[in-house]
Amino acid sequence: MKTKNTYNNKIILSVDTSAKNLSLALLKNNKILETQLVTENPDYATYLIPKLDFLLKKTKTSLSEISIIGCNIGPGSFTGLRVGLSFIRTLATELKIKIFQTNSFYICLETFLSLNLISKNFCSVIVLLPAVRTEVYYKKFILKNNYIIKSYKETCLKIHELKFSKKDFVIGNIEDNNILENLQKKNFFKISPSAKGIIKIFQKSNFFNFTTAKKLSPLYIRHTYY
Repeated sequence: MKTKNTYNNKIILSVDTSAKNLSLALLKNNKILETQLVTENPDYATYLIPKLDFLLKKTKTSLSEISIIGCNIGPGSFTGLRVGLSFIRTLATELKIKIFQTNSFYICLETFLSLNLISKNFCSVIVLLPAVRTEVYYKKFILKNNYIIKSYKETCLKIHELKFSKKDFVIGNIEDNNILENLQKKNFFKISPSAKGIIKIFQKSNFFNFTTAKKLSPLYIRHTYY
């Protein structure tokens, strides 16, 4: 999972607006400071700039010192992703800096792997993320020695369509009681995407890729039926 990059001494900003936990993080001098806003319905557009200002003041950093900006393209909140990615496009264009992107599935997976809870044998990890009503976003990985040997295509499933084996590790930020009841006897770990997780991916894995402001777009999986 580990990879080398040439940006270890750079100042990196990351933004995650995929869920109700709006978060920003800054990497400076190999230290990560994260700030979050947790509400049921965060006003992403209102709080992004104040949260960024807080991070810059806290770390005594000027906006011009940021070299790279990272983001989570989803899946997640439709409004949150649109606002967050628009913010990143504008910032990256004005500062003329690089953008790297990852997604909610890989952020959760990397966070889980860092806990060192699985053996070095084959195992499967299923990431579940809340979608709408009775649906969840779903992606399955097969791993050996903590390396992905197979990755299934992400999809959106109804709760009654979910099936797990006893050997599956299930992770994600699920809060729906109907789903949690089904996971009670499983290897379930509650993990949420975050801005800090985005930076950890950049530091420790290859679960990201560089993109441009023009090409940056959200990961939408489901069609809007309601």
